[in-house]
Amino acid sequence: MSTDVMVRVERPPRAAAKCSGSSGAMNEPAREPRSAAPEPISTGTDSYYMDRAADFRRRNPSGSPPSYYADYGDKCLHQFRAAKADLSGAGQAWLETTLRLLQDRIETQLGVDPEAFAGLELDGTAFQEFAFSTHADVYIEAGLFTLPADDLWRILRTPDAPDLFSPDGISEIVELLKRLDRDDIDHITNSTQQVNDQPHGFGRSIVVGIGIHLGRLFRRPHRAPR
Repeated sequence: MSTDVMVRVERPPRAAAKCSGSSGAMNEPAREPRSAAPEPISTGTDSYYMDRAADFRRRNPSGSPPSYYADYGDKCLHQFRAAKADLSGAGQAWLETTLRLLQDRIETQLGVDPEAFAGLELDGTAFQEFAFSTHADVYIEAGLFTLPADDLWRILRTPDAPDLFSPDGISEIVELLKRLDRDDIDHITNSTQQVNDQPHGFGRSIVVGIGIHLGRLFRRPHRAPR
């Protein structure tokens, strides 16, 4: 007499699906970070702004870098390079120092907080406001107010008019005029008298003279030493 043996095969229980949130959506594998940290870039080079733009694209392949890099920083750098030969020795030294310091300010901001800098780059308007906010300090630190009036005239007319008279450009000019002190005004006045004997010196004198007058209007009140 045969005996039938029934074998029951136990199947392992299915793993419970993991859900997150009230929507019940399946958890997805962890994604790679959207953007790696910005890489430091050497300053004092003519390729700096395009190098910064390339670093942004490396970290954000589908994004656009701040327009400041190409439309202002790189463009103005090459405009001033082309005008360098027309400047005095002092003006040329000012130019080299200014170009480096403007780049240094950006790298300093990056070094303070790389993650915040990466976020700042994602907002082109905010980045441009930051960059322009460094200009006046850099120009003065490099010695703008010690230059002869002829250099000031050439520097003033180097940028494109739409850049010079944009809201950011006008704010920059006003800030510079506010920073003129009495010694600066005396120096520019004396320098202005010297260019009267040069070709087109009279026209340059008028422009610089207007600047001096506006400087007196915008200049912050003199504070007596404590």
